[in-house]
Amino acid sequence: MNPAVESPRRSTLFKAAAFWLAIAALALVALYARLLHLSFDGDYQGWASASCMTMAHSFNQLGALHLHFVPIQNNLPFGSDPDVYLHWPPLFPLLLSIVTRILGDHESSGRFFALIITLATTCVVIAIARRLYGTRIALLSGFFFLTARATYEGGRAILHQPLAMFFGSTTVLLFLLAVDIPPTAAPHSTSRRRLFAILGLFATICTVLTAWDPIFIPFGLLLSSIYLRRRDAIRLAALYLVADVLAFVAVQADYVLAYPALFRNQFATIAFRAGLKFNVESSMRLHTIVDSVHYTSSQLSFIGTYSHALRWLFEGFGTFSLLAPFLFLALWLQRDRRQDTSAVYLLGGLGLPWLIFYALMRNYVSIHPFALVLGAPFLAITSGFVLDRIWDRLHAATVADNNRRHLLRVMLVIFPLLILYPLFMAVRNARVPFEAPQYQDLSVIIKRDTPPNAVTLSSAESAVPIYYSNRHIVRGIVTPDLLRLAIPQARAAFPGSPLFFALQDTPEIDRASFTNTLQQFIPIAHQGDSTLYAIP
Repeated sequence: MNPAVESPRRSTLFKAAAFWLAIAALALVALYARLLHLSFDGDYQGWASASCMTMAHSFNQLGALHLHFVPIQNNLPFGSDPDVYLHWPPLFPLLLSIVTRILGDHESSGRFFALIITLATTCVVIAIARRLYGTRIALLSGFFFLTARATYEGGRAILHQPLAMFFGSTTVLLFLLAVDIPPTAAPHSTSRRRLFAILGLFATICTVLTAWDPIFIPFGLLLSSIYLRRRDAIRLAALYLVADVLAFVAVQADYVLAYPALFRNQFATIAFRAGLKFNVESSMRLHTIVDSVHYTSSQLSFIGTYSHALRWLFEGFGTFSLLAPFLFLALWLQRDRRQDTSAVYLLGGLGLPWLIFYALMRNYVSIHPFALVLGAPFLAITSGFVLDRIWDRLHAATVADNNRRHLLRVMLVIFPLLILYPLFMAVRNARVPFEAPQYQDLSVIIKRDTPPNAVTLSSAESAVPIYYSNRHIVRGIVTPDLLRLAIPQARAAFPGSPLFFALQDTPEIDRASFTNTLQQFIPIAHQGDSTLYAIP
């Protein structure tokens, strides 16, 4: 498993890999071009895209410094108890706010930003594979990365994880360059290596400021360096780990100091994502009611969480990509393991952090398929490596027996087409919603029939109506008891703002239970499945 050395006999696969990588990149661009103006309502993870776009909008309205760099996932008025979002760090919506300020606040701006992130991450994956194993495996790795469903579907959602994986992969690349892994005949100068180390430190901090998913990458690099007994690498990885921890502490400290009353909810959310029972009492404040509704309905058993995670895994990656890491590991175990520095750092820098996060955050990964982007670079590089080795075996067999040349043609033509087929279908069906749009009527009546300073209590849990109505909406009011809890809190947090209640007729809502309460309100508008009431 030493770095591949290009030779004339490898040129056929080299050219084919470059060709199919270009086709995959063009297909991805075509997919995003067809998605540009598609509504978030009914789209893949549309609730998350709408939430992040709303956070960016809030940063543009009041400025990050004024908001203490705390994202707000709602519209004006913010009131005395803002709808802050403390579950993820602030860097992604902050950068997204810059994009929307330049390109405009609409779906196409967010999707263009998502496309740039995906293409940039592809380049980093190719660079890592090229550094470790040569150009041919790098091209194959880029192909497998772009054609993974976790990449082109997870990347189409406008959220934190793809950008965090870009920074996380960049951390690994810059670390390899800084410590000269694998050793090269012409190593970089000391000043260049120091520059790579500093840039890697910056990438580490940016990773943690974007999302928690790749947070264990410095830890994996440190374990790899300890295993290889590389003192210079141990020192640098330890520095990255310290920066990683300090960045995490800094974000939590900023959030807690800005909103100390929400500390219990923050802790309860982390515990829930790790598989513990959600503390409902921690989420009885106005804007955390939706957490108590969502998390109590999403609690799964230990077996249930991992069965869901496995389902997302098989949907997000092809069979070959899931088999490849096991074959890669088997090949590594057959050799002098400590001498194979490339494999050690690939396993420790990209593979191990993914496994650790999935083991610790079992509820989170079972609910949210977009967490799969954490494993996409590792699976792509191992797939490229394994396919390269298969090609070598087939090529050797063809040299011995020319009648077997058809095997190579299958590898060059049929196999890539099979891998590309799901991506081609995604391009063709790009404008077909993942699910039926649910919030068009609700968004319309709230925007049309409430003033800009209004606050609407709603039975909807999604952030989609918030983004499209451009109004302040309190989500998750699904029972009369929660409505009675929310009204006095809303009056206290938004003095002077008219209050409304928007109710959707959905199977999850028991409309009959609201009968007595609704008699006290004034019907304002009705459209489709949604009714708007004024609260006196």
